[in-house]
Amino acid sequence: MDRALRSLIYGLWIVGLVGMATAIGIFPGWEAGGWTGAATGGVIGFGSGALLSQAPSLFFDLLYGLLAFLAD
Repeated sequence: MDRALRSLIYGLWIVGLVGMATAIGIFPGWEAGGWTGAATGGVIGFGSGALLSQAPSLFFDLLYGLLAFLAD
């Protein structure tokens, strides 16, 4: 049961992070370059989300650094 719950949470983590990164890439790409920009931004967002989802500690380190930068 513990292993199944852990796998479920990890799967949701991956889907959520990859989807969020893809959306973050698509929206500015659409504004800047239309369909081409959206496709390019989506691919870059998908790739970066896939990489960050495999290392949650790296994601949270980057998030902490961003928030610390914005707080200054």
